[in-house]
Amino acid sequence: MKLSILTIYLVSLLQPVQSNFLSLGGGHPWEEKPWTIQLSDPDPDSDSEDEDEDDMSMSYADAKVLCDDQIHCAGVSKYYTDDEETEILFHSFLPKLPATTYHSKKSFTLHRGAIRQGDLLQIGTRNMTVDEAQKFCAENIDCVAFFYPIYSYKMNLHAPDSITFYSSVQEVDYELSDIWYTMLSNDLEKAKHINEDTLQFVQDMVSFPYSSCCDRTEIPKLSDIKQVDTLERISCNITREDFITNYEMTRKPVMLVGCNENWKAQQKWTIDELVTRFDNSSEWTVDFGNGDEQEEATWQEISEAMITKKHFYIFNQADLPHQKVIEEDYDVPSPMKGNNLYERSLKSKHRPFPDKEYGSLRWWEVSNGNSGTSPFMDVLSTDSWTTVISGYKWWVLYPDSVKDEEQVECNVIPATCSNRNPTHANHHASIAINAARMPFSDEDEKAMHILQRPGETIYIPYGHVHSYYNLQDTNMIGVTQNYGSVGNLCRTWGELVTSGDSQHWKYVYYNILNKRQREIVRSTIFWPPEAFIDWVVEDDIVQGPLSAPDHIYDEIPHHCPKYNY
Repeated sequence: MKLSILTIYLVSLLQPVQSNFLSLGGGHPWEEKPWTIQLSDPDPDSDSEDEDEDDMSMSYADAKVLCDDQIHCAGVSKYYTDDEETEILFHSFLPKLPATTYHSKKSFTLHRGAIRQGDLLQIGTRNMTVDEAQKFCAENIDCVAFFYPIYSYKMNLHAPDSITFYSSVQEVDYELSDIWYTMLSNDLEKAKHINEDTLQFVQDMVSFPYSSCCDRTEIPKLSDIKQVDTLERISCNITREDFITNYEMTRKPVMLVGCNENWKAQQKWTIDELVTRFDNSSEWTVDFGNGDEQEEATWQEISEAMITKKHFYIFNQADLPHQKVIEEDYDVPSPMKGNNLYERSLKSKHRPFPDKEYGSLRWWEVSNGNSGTSPFMDVLSTDSWTTVISGYKWWVLYPDSVKDEEQVECNVIPATCSNRNPTHANHHASIAINAARMPFSDEDEKAMHILQRPGETIYIPYGHVHSYYNLQDTNMIGVTQNYGSVGNLCRTWGELVTSGDSQHWKYVYYNILNKRQREIVRSTIFWPPEAFIDWVVEDDIVQGPLSAPDHIYDEIPHHCPKYNY
């Protein structure tokens, strides 16, 4: 199992744990249990600058943090061997709680697979959700576990087709991990009713808890998605100040309605108008349906696909020379206008930030359906808005505990999956479709299914792994912008500081930030900024200096909080 530094430092602000007692010498009684895996604790006095990420080393404190954030982990233990080396054990089940073990506060652990033997307690009620099942089982003194099919053949995006509760568990079949989910109580009083010899610690569950084969093809209908869409809708007439206070600062996704009412795009962004809009020799990046982007497709090829209804999907920067006319057709929605901390840096002639790969961070999108993305986190710590002019988008937003897109990506291991080249349709039909039925380490967290309609603008704050799918039989046309938000100040400040040009952060600090915001950036790891000019931010890590000989970088977790105030 590979544990990256990003995975180790998943969470920075957690309640302190209770037990720090260690066994002094000898093996641990749970060392050989199938529900246990072993990791080594790094030497705190080591000066090695070349620590291998693959050696699975981490501190006991980091192990507790990681366990709390992983739905498969029930607790961790630490002990000293006869050679006075420290070992860390991860457990997917705890039969009791010795002084040397930390017990995770989660109520249930996820064991992907099905209960095959045990004492049946009862069948869940119709349309019972996973949240409701956890609450029922936690409150029922006889309930020790439940299991359910992760995929709904009834196309119910909200609840499993069935949930079965057990008062004892004798056997769990892990071979059915892509089909069934089993939730075991993490209540030590109930542990005696679970046969520990049938349980395992599945190592891939740490980094890939929800990954599965992507062999399915059935996409839900508009009505299926609409039925479970609970995202708040508000008028685009909300003031900029209220939007920042109520949504950017609280990191809350929302759908705005009516932002595009006065845009020229309402008339100009139709297939009929676009066919003749651009020079036939202009080059675009297009997917014509085989899953591979063609980076130098001509507009003539694209217009022919539009006319003949051949599949096509354009997702291009909106500021490329032959596309700049597009920018005349729309405007930044008024609640976000002026909110971009990167705005001036985007126009810098000395050293633009970001670089050419991301351009102005504005994107134009046209498709005749059946197109979309894999799960992703927005680039450069940015928030984003997307306006749909025509067509329908199905969005899936995962909660904060899903910190890496790999956790919800397709599994393409040849020995276990028949489809080694899954499309975005396969991903949404096989994994994204199950999002609301997935349990998460924070039991208050939920994934969201969202149906974006024409005339709506979705706002997604940084920190949510998400994906979208442009639904079939509709011409989807829209525009997206990523921007540096003051609501994500610590991270956006870190991006500016590590941009390689001090003019970027100096302008923001002295001309845009207020007194309180300057206090915030001075309290981050990125102060003084001069110390990080040759560093780079990568997820939850800042690493550098990039000029170090032999590319031996220091890697430090920056622990940016979710909220700035």
